[in-house]
Amino acid sequence: IPDLVTARLKSTLKKWGKTFALESQVENLQLGSLWDILPDRFQSNLDHIKTGGTLDLTLKTRGTLPANTQEDGEQNSITPPKPIWSSLLATDSASNKSPVELEAEIKLKNGFLSDPDKKITAETLNSKTRITFKNGHAEIKGNFAGKLDGLAASQLNPVFNYHYTLDSLNILKIK
Repeated sequence: IPDLVTARLKSTLKKWGKTFALESQVENLQLGSLWDILPDRFQSNLDHIKTGGTLDLTLKTRGTLPANTQEDGEQNSITPPKPIWSSLLATDSASNKSPVELEAEIKLKNGFLSDPDKKITAETLNSKTRITFKNGHAEIKGNFAGKLDGLAASQLNPVFNYHYTLDSLNILKIK
């Protein structure tokens, strides 16, 4: 879409989608242009907000969907089924591998947000975040910088770095 975004998508599906690989990339998503074309129902009571910047996103995932383990007699069970993310990201105890791997990277360049009614301004926002899920291990790491005015005037200078890991989908570590 001209003046808004460039996107690419590549996928491979086998066995009717049970085995898959997906790569997608969104480049130069213009947040100001996107905000300007959003339908009124999304902007109701927010039309005074100004926003902008550029967002890039890459996503790679591959894997095999787990077999449906629900027995015929369990369809009326009161026990809720496991969340889908749990069966996709949890490791198999025999192989210690999860059925799905995921890598994503999100970049914000020169972002800004202004809400004059609440006297909040955020300028020169720059961020890079990398997210990975593989074999029961999740990692989120990146950095964020910008000038924030409003609730408390502050500048994230030097850059605020963060790094979190989640092992076995239940042990959180802050590095």
